[in-house]
Amino acid sequence: MMQSMEIIYWNCIIAHGITAFSYFGIPIVIAVLFNKTKTTIPDKFWLAFFLSGGFVLSCGFHHLLAIFEPHSAVSLLHLGVLDIMAFTHP
Repeated sequence: MMQSMEIIYWNCIIAHGITAFSYFGIPIVIAVLFNKTKTTIPDKFWLAFFLSGGFVLSCGFHHLLAIFEPHSAVSLLHLGVLDIMAFTHP
């Protein structure tokens, strides 16, 4: 029984690690794409651009926190902040 719990624990660590890596990769890919195409963001979209970026990075930090402390108060508080951001996101 103990071995199966350890496998589940490691599966969660691997899943959160892959998800965090993916979230942190999104801004990198967008930056490379913008740099290659010399794309600029119109002035009226800067706020939405930064809010979206902040949301994506916050999601990545949540999964990074969940690797080390999946049920800590900080991780759960951060998840609550993410939920509020998701509902109020433009």
